[in-house]
Amino acid sequence: RYSSTLMNLQNIINQKEAELSNIRADIERQSSEYKILLDVKTRLEKEITTYRILLEGDDGRSHSSQSSSTVSKDKVTVTSPNVITKVRTIVQEEINGQIISKKEYDGSPDQLSFY
Repeated sequence: RYSSTLMNLQNIINQKEAELSNIRADIERQSSEYKILLDVKTRLEKEITTYRILLEGDDGRSHSSQSSSTVSKDKVTVTSPNVITKVRTIVQEEINGQIISKKEYDGSPDQLSFY
């Protein structure tokens, strides 16, 4: 009589331990995904700040009223356990609508000194 009750309780314990193990694995997976997303968010915020600075006047540098700079970028994202972003920056100088120079750089605009 007691041995069957003991076996039933042991089965319940084993089931709960298996559930607990599954929950722990799920928490670890979610934590890893959260860290990846947080890293992507941080990088995007930095990139947005860089572009905001560029849009507000090339980081405070002055230009003549006839000159302008255009910055564009091509981005290739490969998703796997880690996100890899490659940035190519193109700086184009224009006077009166005519392109007078065009330079291409590997890297993000915040790594460049334009003048």
